[in-house]
Amino acid sequence: MIKIDVQGMAGIAKKLDNENLKGKLETAITKVAFLLQREAKIEAPVRTGFLRNHILVNTKSNLLSEVVSMAPYSVYVHEGTKNQKANPYMQRAVDIASDAIKKTLSDVFKDL
Repeated sequence: MIKIDVQGMAGIAKKLDNENLKGKLETAITKVAFLLQREAKIEAPVRTGFLRNHILVNTKSNLLSEVVSMAPYSVYVHEGTKNQKANPYMQRAVDIASDAIKKTLSDVFKDL
């Protein structure tokens, strides 16, 4: 699972009373979640396609989305086991998308 923590949310939360800003942030969070999903699917190892096909965006609320893998063995692939080397495809997805994530979120907050 990938979670993104936005620093300074206490101050930002006060400004979210502005519906326009809140809408922009909701759109940005959704965009970031689907960007991470796409990158995770690209980075996921493929034998049968089950793991790749089960990387999903789970929207908890308008301001909270998670990218998760519902494949029961995904944690073993990502973290590795005694007999299998780790393949941290989710972390690679975050690393690859980090600049786009920063830009998407900073565009929302640039006028604050």
